[in-house]
Amino acid sequence: MTMMAVAITIASCDVSPEMMARSSLDEAVPCSSAMCAHVEEVLTTGMMIANPEYVVEPWYGGPSVNGGEITVGVFVRPRSVPDASMQQVFEVVRKDSGEVRFPHLPYTDMAPLLFGAAPEVSHNAQVLLDRLPSNVTVTVVVELKHPMRMEELKKTTFLMSLDLILSPLRPMTRPGLDGWRTRPLYWPSGLACEERDRPQCDDTDQMSQFRSWVAALRDDDAIMIKTMGFDLSRLRSAASAGLVYGWIVYGQPEVVRPSVAGPLVKAARIADITPVRDKDQVVVPLPRSY
Repeated sequence: MTMMAVAITIASCDVSPEMMARSSLDEAVPCSSAMCAHVEEVLTTGMMIANPEYVVEPWYGGPSVNGGEITVGVFVRPRSVPDASMQQVFEVVRKDSGEVRFPHLPYTDMAPLLFGAAPEVSHNAQVLLDRLPSNVTVTVVVELKHPMRMEELKKTTFLMSLDLILSPLRPMTRPGLDGWRTRPLYWPSGLACEERDRPQCDDTDQMSQFRSWVAALRDDDAIMIKTMGFDLSRLRSAASAGLVYGWIVYGQPEVVRPSVAGPLVKAARIADITPVRDKDQVVVPLPRSY
């Protein structure tokens, strides 16, 4: 599939497909100033933590400026699609006012699990993982019995490949976008401190990376952060507390299994099961009753 560029502007709250098809980069020029670099870091990482159901990575083109707007690009693909050739390029634009227009990606089966699934939706993930073949990939949302500090978790759990949940998984109490703003804070793994432009953080500690990013946020970033669905004070409080409430793990059943069991785990809920073709294996039908 050919990568698709989708332009996001801030002219209004409603963006038609025709408007989205026009790329603002056609008239923009590259920007290498410190301000553009800071905006790129805020918007790129903001897109990552705003979309735990997706893999979001920085676009290699760098930021550009057009009048008072700063535009950055991100690669996006669903977690269930490991093939990078299936990713799309989206633009995220910060207007001179500080407001942001960014793509609202479709909800997935993971979305309700981030708020804690209803009892009838829950299941014994460990039993199902034991029954799955190795030629599938699984995404599991894990909730801990009690929030824990990274230092304590590291003694019993290998965390480097896990995407951390840094606030409680609470039921959605309001409908629509307002309710979605209450989703738990999330911090993805997979990028080194240098890739995040955070030279003072620790590559072996995602909490260190999160704290370093939050420490670099300025008070005047509050508008950008708010329009992406977060609150600056909430981010700072989570960084100060340094607590882990759970994680999201992705991989083959034998890789995922150790991260979803144990005395620390309150619940483990499978969000997605995807077959992966291998030349030596036959893809089997997957159960749909999870």
